[in-house]
Amino acid sequence: MSDHTPSTTNGPTPVPRTPTTPSEGGLPPGFEAPVAFADTFTAYLGVDLDEVDDDGTVRASMLLRPGHLQPFGITHGGIYASIAEEVASLSTYRAIDSRDVTCVGQSNLTHFLRPSANGDTLRVVATPRHRGRTSWVWTVDMYDGEGRPCAMSTVTMAVRPRR
Repeated sequence: MSDHTPSTTNGPTPVPRTPTTPSEGGLPPGFEAPVAFADTFTAYLGVDLDEVDDDGTVRASMLLRPGHLQPFGITHGGIYASIAEEVASLSTYRAIDSRDVTCVGQSNLTHFLRPSANGDTLRVVATPRHRGRTSWVWTVDMYDGEGRPCAMSTVTMAVRPRR
């Protein structure tokens, strides 16, 4: 796919679950990492990619653990920014032809709206807003277990030829 657009399917595509999520010890099919997965920030975060819709919208979730909190007992803002970039990165990589190009985070603007705490499950919805030849832009919305917005991000991914 030289135009870097995702293939389409009928209806939402569940991401395979054997073990393909960080909390289960792996990455989705098609991901090849030069570093052992267990040693990555992706594994530390524990973001699970749950579903990909026809339009490229990605739904993910993450159980908050004590290591995600700041000293006052609420989720550290860097965790929200990291979740947004992680989901945008994995989703862009999943959609491009990774034999020819790769993607890296280029910018991340995250707004913090409401605190969340240890034991809460964040629900994440990442929507592609621009899918260009050299960049992709995502909006990423994060909600607490009660469906209340906690954070929102705009993430730009650079898409570059492999070297």
